[in-house]
Amino acid sequence: MGDMVRSIKVNAILVISLAVILVIAAYIYIPAVKQELGAKPSEAFGVINPKYEPGTEIPINWYVGPETPLVVLGENSIPHDMYGNKIVYTNYWGDNYGIYLYDIVTKQSTKITDHFSYNNPDLACGFPRMWGDKVVYCDEVEHDIYTYDISTKTKTKLTTDGISGWEDSPDIYQNWVVFAKGSSKFSQLNIYLFNIETLEGYLISPSDFLQYAPRIDNNVVVWQDDRNFTDTGVDIYMYDITTHQEKPVVINYDNQEKPYILGNKIVWEDSRYNFYFNNIYMYDIATDEETQLTFNNQDVSRYKPTLAGNYVFYTYSPDGSNSTDIYMVDLRVLQERPVCSTEDKSEWYPVSWQGSPLFTYLVYSAFDWPPIDPWNFHGDMFMRKINILQKGAPIW
Repeated sequence: MGDMVRSIKVNAILVISLAVILVIAAYIYIPAVKQELGAKPSEAFGVINPKYEPGTEIPINWYVGPETPLVVLGENSIPHDMYGNKIVYTNYWGDNYGIYLYDIVTKQSTKITDHFSYNNPDLACGFPRMWGDKVVYCDEVEHDIYTYDISTKTKTKLTTDGISGWEDSPDIYQNWVVFAKGSSKFSQLNIYLFNIETLEGYLISPSDFLQYAPRIDNNVVVWQDDRNFTDTGVDIYMYDITTHQEKPVVINYDNQEKPYILGNKIVWEDSRYNFYFNNIYMYDIATDEETQLTFNNQDVSRYKPTLAGNYVFYTYSPDGSNSTDIYMVDLRVLQERPVCSTEDKSEWYPVSWQGSPLFTYLVYSAFDWPPIDPWNFHGDMFMRKINILQKGAPIW
């Protein structure tokens, strides 16, 4: 009996000691994480989704880390995609013109090519994209689609008729490459799929109208489409590679443009309530539901949305000015908040990647505002770590 009592006492002491250690560790670790991130929670800003009444406590804390410079050359460095610890970006000016890879671990840039197409940045034409160890881009001279293998450092030409036609706006997921193809720029462009293993390609959107800016994830391709332009403006369509079925994602007045897909979520910029000021919308493929994510229709424009996990990032332009910031909406609470908003800088072209359950990476281009040279913004590339914690939940 005495041994049992002693055993219970020892176990109780061990449990209490472990609890004390955990409390001390949490007390030390959590502030350290916040300090490393740069650390005050962002204040609520902008228009809250009607799901939450004004003054309602939002059950999420945002910790936005300090700005880290990645490429500072003053040559308009713009990120276009991120996968793992690699970022594909372009330099538009100066001696370093071309497509590059940046490794956030080694902090080194590698040049892929000095030939790329950037005919209309607003349509995302020619921007390089990546998945795994493959980068896909359009050559500005031949207007053909190429892939670059990061591991072998080799280029492969996927299409061969760019001289007699026009191929642009590529994107990639696993073995699938999607791009727009037509006889000339802004003629009858259609959406094509190409399998880089079987070397087979086929048309997925036969139409006599302009279709462009495709994006692909899983087995779904989305793009913006002019087939109803005289009635409703630019709309967004999708194609399921598995079922070979096409369907509209959204058909509404004015323009729905620049779709981005991740998993079952599709986001885009939408001007249905005001042609000059866009809002961000989302469509859930699984539930077949559309959700309006932002609500200010009078003096703010939002564009170029991107997704990472539950978070939507986009460029935010107040009063229709040329000075821009980067904002976000957390899909768990549907609230808009600023991520990068400084008076002396203009930030745009957000690219995001959920590197772990703890961190989301946000990469973007920024330049001095007002610009020193109105003909060259001299933008550089920066990164922030964003930690988004649910109140009461562990952060590991």
